Amino acid sequence: MELVFRDATMISMRKGFTLLEIMVAVAIMIIISGAGLASFTFSQRKSRDARRKGDLSQISKALQVFNEDFGRYPIGDSGNVIGCKPSAVAELEACIWGDTFSAYSGGVEQLYMSKLPEDPKVGYAYYYVSDGDNFSLYAILENDKDKDYRTDLTQECVTGVTCNYLLTEYGVEIE
Repeated sequence: MELVFRDATMISMRKGFTLLEIMVAVAIMIIISGAGLASFTFSQRKSRDARRKGDLSQISKALQVFNEDFGRYPIGDSGNVIGCKPSAVAELEACIWGDTFSAYSGGVEQLYMSKLPEDPKVGYAYYYVSDGDNFSLYAILENDKDKDYRTDLTQECVTGVTCNYLLTEYGVEIE
């Protein structure tokens, strides 16, 4: 660095950062951002998995109440709950995930859930199976380190994607 003395004041001729200093600073920022993004993404996955477990637990409770009213669980068909009855004279039909879960019992509308939850991730879905005596609720967990993550299930939640979480009328089923 060259210094010039002018009027008894020392003035530096250097006016900016070198290319190497800028590259080092940018590299450090990229490393810190990458670590933060990975942590944020993992936290989002865990959050969605916690919501899935909570959703299925709430659905399970609603199914128990339905069972008390009708003497059986709603039948499952292609992953749907056949338990919605829009009027006192209508037959039970498939409940739409994301819509109201209600049915008429004894001429009175029973609201089981104001909204039958949908999976929080677009492209994923909950899957319901029941013969009326028992039920199984399936979901896809994103965190394969989750204690309830299963690798032995064969039920597909969506085409080509196997479910890895199971909740039955007895609770969470583990391997």
